[in-house]
Amino acid sequence: MRMYGWILRMAWLVVAFFAVSCSFNRTAVSTTSSSCHPASYEAVTNAINCGDWNTLRRLAKPGMGANEWITMWENSKRSGHGVRVGKLVNVERDAEYNGKRCTKYSFALENEDGTANPRWLQILVQEHAGKSELLDFWNFGW
Repeated sequence: MRMYGWILRMAWLVVAFFAVSCSFNRTAVSTTSSSCHPASYEAVTNAINCGDWNTLRRLAKPGMGANEWITMWENSKRSGHGVRVGKLVNVERDAEYNGKRCTKYSFALENEDGTANPRWLQILVQEHAGKSELLDFWNFGW
């Protein structure tokens, strides 16, 4: 009977571990730079991974290239060819967009079936006075 109790506790521990690990975003980024503001791009990466197109549309201002990509990602998901945001692969801190200095975060994209995708997700963020402003985001690649 003691063995059964131990197995049951281990099973619950495994279930709890998977529940917690699945609740976190797969785009966890480890960085040592204090000037990197993950919250500035977390909403975009989380919304793409959850297929939350309404949140993405609220984040995208009129005139942003992101608006076209949101529709493309949504249609791809509906047709069974959706993408997920993978690992952070590059941070360009001295980028420029529409005359504004910004930071460009580039993430690998993965197909939902787990295969590699040749494209990246790029998110442009202007950071000033401790605040981050989302400038745009899009698919990048061939």
